[in-house]
Amino acid sequence: MRAEFTRDSLKCTLQSDTMRFYGISLAVLSLVTVIQANEEKPFLKMNTIKIITACKQDNKAQRDDYDAIRKSETPTTENGKCFLACLFDKFQVVQNGAFSIETFSKRLTELYKEDPDKLEKAMKMANECKTTLNGVQETNKCQYAPKVLECFASYKTKIEVVQDLLKYQKIKSS
Repeated sequence: MRAEFTRDSLKCTLQSDTMRFYGISLAVLSLVTVIQANEEKPFLKMNTIKIITACKQDNKAQRDDYDAIRKSETPTTENGKCFLACLFDKFQVVQNGAFSIETFSKRLTELYKEDPDKLEKAMKMANECKTTLNGVQETNKCQYAPKVLECFASYKTKIEVVQDLLKYQKIKSS
């Protein structure tokens, strides 16, 4: 049996193959776009400076307040404590009035993705702070935030999360 092709049938076959190729290419491109859109963007890298600036302005925090937080110390002014509360809120470290280990763990994973030893120390700190803060009853977010920072600061000799965040953002820490 011998197959015969005419010029028109060959042209039709080529057009059909070309259309199939473009259809498959479009589907693959769409899938890649959807996958990329669903990937979590690095929250800290994208938002830290914006959050610090907004919280500082919203709470009329002074340079001393900011400097205290950079040193993992509690600000002494009410505006400074509310500035800290705003930071924890925007970074979702504190949610619904309580320390959120789930979100904080995500932030730590981003911060220490290149340093598994520091990540392990930071996760240990987060878990211990979760236990410590679990019983703290404080309805005023500006009073609760310093307690969270104090817990972090108690691990300062083991892991300096605030300093590492500033380095990650290439913000001068002193």
